[in-house]
Amino acid sequence: MVWFGQVVIGPPGSGKSTYCAAMQSKLVSKNRKCIVINLDPQVTLHELPYQPDINITSLINAEHVSNTLNLGPNASLLYCMEYLLENLDWLLEQISLHKDSYLLYDLPGQVELFIHHNALKDIISKLQSSNQRLVQMNLIDSTLCCDPFKYVASLLSSLSSQIFIQLPHINILSKLSLLREVEAEMAYRLEYYTEVQDLQSLIIALRYNFKLPNLQRFERFTSTLCEIIEDFNLVSFHTMDVQDDESIEFILSSADRAIGFIPFNHYDFRFNY
Repeated sequence: MVWFGQVVIGPPGSGKSTYCAAMQSKLVSKNRKCIVINLDPQVTLHELPYQPDINITSLINAEHVSNTLNLGPNASLLYCMEYLLENLDWLLEQISLHKDSYLLYDLPGQVELFIHHNALKDIISKLQSSNQRLVQMNLIDSTLCCDPFKYVASLLSSLSSQIFIQLPHINILSKLSLLREVEAEMAYRLEYYTEVQDLQSLIIALRYNFKLPNLQRFERFTSTLCEIIEDFNLVSFHTMDVQDDESIEFILSSADRAIGFIPFNHYDFRFNY
């Protein structure tokens, strides 16, 4: 059978687990079977806003790895990802118990997994080979829009993950409720940051709002990065507020379109001859 689902990624603190909980609630409200799969071996159950249907900590736990092998947090995480890759049949078997379910993968946020370490990339590739049609949901904290440097860095992060993971992708500015509290600090309206157009205007914001040593050098560097991002036109953002049902509905519809999923409604057809 063919499975459909979302791979939820983003830096630590971008709201991935909260997103999964909100998306799970939306799917349930639409009578669509779904399961949430936690693939972060460092998180504990009481830290999650949902009850995972499948939890990597049932297979391997980062704290246990750290204590046993005397590894640091990041090395323990990478070890766990490699272990999951070697034992992926365990995950596939767990998923097979939830037939006809929409899949929500809650992933760790450490940048190593999306830049130079291949375990996660290989895991996703094997999931695709197991008849899973997946879309990458890349979450970025919307409050980063208040800082041009951080915003440009988030664009590069999004572009990097798109290139590395190679899935259909949707970029999302999350935590809009928090952004409303600090939106006066943004140099431009929110639409400017979602459309990712005319990025050279950020240089003006940098010039007037930041007093840094060697600012001209930073300006030239940032300007060059902005030109690259605009030239390829690969990054844009949707927005999502987990307290706004319409925004969740829109994101779900966008994800469904990206993977070719068409919700099936059962009708009682009556033919009159």
